[in-house]
Amino acid sequence: MKLFLVAILLFVSINTAYSQSPIEVGQKYIVDSEVLGEEREVWVGLPPYYDSTVSYLVVYVMDAEWQFDITLATVKELASNDKIPVHIVVGIPHVDRERRFMDLTFTSNMIQTNGDVDSSLIAYFGEDLTGGGHTFYKHLVDEVMPFVAAKHKTNGFDVYIGHSLSGYFGAYLISMDSPFNAFQLYDASIWYDRGEAIKYTKEHLNSAYRTNVYLSSANGGREREQNNIDTHAEFNELLKSQGINSENVVYNDEGHGSVRLPSLIDGLSKLYEGFSIGFIFPTDKITVATAKKHYADFSKKVNYEFTCPVDAFRWVGHANHAQENWTEAIKAYELCKALFVDDPRFQLEAAESYFEVKDFVKSMDHYERLLYLDANNEPAKLRLQELADLIEGH
Repeated sequence: MKLFLVAILLFVSINTAYSQSPIEVGQKYIVDSEVLGEEREVWVGLPPYYDSTVSYLVVYVMDAEWQFDITLATVKELASNDKIPVHIVVGIPHVDRERRFMDLTFTSNMIQTNGDVDSSLIAYFGEDLTGGGHTFYKHLVDEVMPFVAAKHKTNGFDVYIGHSLSGYFGAYLISMDSPFNAFQLYDASIWYDRGEAIKYTKEHLNSAYRTNVYLSSANGGREREQNNIDTHAEFNELLKSQGINSENVVYNDEGHGSVRLPSLIDGLSKLYEGFSIGFIFPTDKITVATAKKHYADFSKKVNYEFTCPVDAFRWVGHANHAQENWTEAIKAYELCKALFVDDPRFQLEAAESYFEVKDFVKSMDHYERLLYLDANNEPAKLRLQELADLIEGH
């Protein structure tokens, strides 16, 4: 029984995870790893209506055997409800239980979840069975991330998700100036080796490094241990004291396994709180400048430069067109016209706006494009004749 708590926190779902092939909505790739000296799988799930010309944010989820499917489904659901932007989801599976321990650890361990010494743990976490974390990190950063970027267009904002032992691994990465812009660490095993990850962070964290961290603690279930919760709080306070945007949320009714899903929903929602500009109604008072400022403000929150999505300018233009703010509508249309070159409604609005400010040449250009898309549009034909007369008269 004395290994029970450690087994729950580190081995959860292992038996079922390796006995099934859960990836049904993505693509499996093989990466020939020079760093590890073997082939490793990478699982990739694309967002609905994926467009190869658009750049995407990326979520990297560890322990993909039991976290990939739910992460991909949750990311899609949150994005469809405008809680977060759309992402590519990359799953990192492991070869087997023993290799997982090697890949995700940096030291050996003889400490139980409650902080007590237990020498029998050497059979699982001895020096010859652990400590491959730096090598696996090199594989992840130097091989997997470039592989994903070569396959798909990414925008450089990368989110790391880890639970339990992979959460402990993620805690270490914060002190490595890693390329991840955000870390989601769910009931991470930061208690491992008497909180070695905390000690390592104190010694190695770059004072200029900035990232976004969401820590969750499971405060329910029979495997609950106060030591586990306390180490999360200590790590969170350390990060905050060093200028890291970090938050630790305690889930009183969730156990070590069940905490993953609410953490995923809450953590990603919190990370992207304020990202979406929301649905723009025709009656909204909004300008190009205010739309740009919205994303500039969010960028300051997450220490990464986000720009207003091009399609948002289309609706900024639409709102101003509806309110007859012709000049402001034109400002917005100019920023998104390449994206809506085949949209008849867009061409009509742009044509009307230019007509109202007496830019007859540009108005004619858009009316001609509208007729190309809708050859039977009689009002457009009449307006084109009017424009021809006006231009000739000038």
